[in-house]
Amino acid sequence: MGAPALGARNHDHHDHHTVRVTDGDTRRDHDDRAAGGVLGEYRDQATGDGWFTVDVVADTTARVVFAVVPGPEVAEPVEVDRVEVTASSDRAAYDIAGLVTARVKVADTGVGPRVPVRFAPDWVPSTMIYDYTRWGPLYPTSNPTGGLYLWAGESYEVTLVGEPRPWVGDLVSLKGRITVGTRGESVPLDLSAAVSQAVGDVAVLVYGDVNANGAFDPGEALPDQAVTVEGGLPTTLHRGDTDAAGRYRIEDTPAGNYRVRVWHSSRWALPIDFYDRFTLTGDGGTTVEVGLVRPEDALTAVIAWDKLLARTVALPSDGCARTGTATRSSPARSRSRWWPRPRRSWRSAHPGRASAAST
Repeated sequence: MGAPALGARNHDHHDHHTVRVTDGDTRRDHDDRAAGGVLGEYRDQATGDGWFTVDVVADTTARVVFAVVPGPEVAEPVEVDRVEVTASSDRAAYDIAGLVTARVKVADTGVGPRVPVRFAPDWVPSTMIYDYTRWGPLYPTSNPTGGLYLWAGESYEVTLVGEPRPWVGDLVSLKGRITVGTRGESVPLDLSAAVSQAVGDVAVLVYGDVNANGAFDPGEALPDQAVTVEGGLPTTLHRGDTDAAGRYRIEDTPAGNYRVRVWHSSRWALPIDFYDRFTLTGDGGTTVEVGLVRPEDALTAVIAWDKLLARTVALPSDGCARTGTATRSSPARSRSRWWPRPRRSWRSAHPGRASAAST
């Protein structure tokens, strides 16, 4: 009895099927010709086994019958354009003055060759303010024909840092679509988070610094002064007048940077070093003091002339001379204007010489 047939190969059915048989006694190989091959899984018709056993007897022809059973059908792979988009933010809620960090990951889960993948933004009023170039090849603004291409199984991730839009106030969003391939397939991108804003109270105190000590004293409050306060996030504008205590109050206004203005009467003036900006935090309130300088009719200035220190300077441009020194006797700031003396003629300055010349 010989060994199992080895090296059986499947050929097209128009060819012969070659079977190499190894002699069990002499270990010699014999080539034989069989019927044309058929695609499928070969089985021994007698045993149903996948091994084909042939009994070889001297001076005879050994024959074996092969049976073919249906094999598995393998279909050609169909190209599929498909991506999976994962988006997340670093917080569930943000302060209106804070930074927003969003991460977007795009993975190609389709079948077939590499495909173009792009981001198409959808703008809404709550869209966060950020740098669109951070998308990189996903959003090729400078080179629309370029961009990102992914093979099946590859992925790409971006990190976006921005801030909420202050005039919306309660929501920050990142919306758009991730398109894949050239057949119009896309996956929506919808990421949103709540936005809160801190608030606080503001009190503006307006007073007239009568004694010029730079501080508020009893009796210096100025009522009925028009005040405007503008700022915060989102930006708000407040207008009103001071009360009998010289105060204008604002409650629950958004935190942030503000500017204050006082529309005072002509009898008062803002000091030259007055700074009209302040910052309101959301953990309480703040008081802004606006001290006006003394009334206009109380401002005095004294100019004294000292002949010993006087100098005469001739100005070739206008021919006038200016002399004198100035002293200040009042703590209030003042400015004096220097007027040129009228130019005298040569005859009025030297009357004697003019008479001799005329005779």
